[in-house]
Amino acid sequence: MAEIFERRGELGSSSEYIGFKSVRLVELNRQMVDVYGSRLFDWFVNPNVAPHLKEVPQTLDNIATYYVSPTLHAFLGFNERGEAIGVFGLREPEDGNMCTLERFVVNPHLTESGWGRSMLQETMRYAFDGLGFDGIELNVGMGVPNDTRTVNFYEASGFYADGLLENAKVIASFTEDEELLARSTVAAYPEARRAVHTSNGWEVVADKTHMSITRSEWELYHQRRRTIPQLISQTVMSR
Repeated sequence: MAEIFERRGELGSSSEYIGFKSVRLVELNRQMVDVYGSRLFDWFVNPNVAPHLKEVPQTLDNIATYYVSPTLHAFLGFNERGEAIGVFGLREPEDGNMCTLERFVVNPHLTESGWGRSMLQETMRYAFDGLGFDGIELNVGMGVPNDTRTVNFYEASGFYADGLLENAKVIASFTEDEELLARSTVAAYPEARRAVHTSNGWEVVADKTHMSITRSEWELYHQRRRTIPQLISQTVMSR
């Protein structure tokens, strides 16, 4: 992803948040999973959670295995009342210094809005200032309305949509003789985009949108949020 850093400008540092709620992050270890596991399970099976999260096997043990990993920095987010508001993981990069944001899930039972964006900002602050990463990337599945809303959510938080990754996810595999079954599966899955022929038979695949944000872009995002209220105030005073 070196081209990402070349394409986007650099800017000075800023840590001031404007318009976000206070979120506290707590590392998600095995003991925390034992305490909050049933709550995480409830979030993952909730119909309001984005469809691409359904890839995770829906058992407590599988959720614990996914989040408690040597290469994953996993955290629960809490609000000032001590309520769990979400969970996410930051995957260590195989090369370079851009981590991957994975399984970012907001508590679907929250009645107040804005917690998802606030937790995402604290996630980025920790990734950049706490872990020292230069950028964050993620992939959003495409093909259903919820995924479009997810892309909009990340863009509103400062991420850039870098492009479409075609055939990025294999939903199902079929033998050489099962072409009709493969094509009917495409119609049955909203996320599925096409059936492709491979050396092993047929695969039903989905596309993903690759998104990312660099440290300098995150700093610019917050600089702009500070500037807008100042401009409004100056306009009002000048009238």
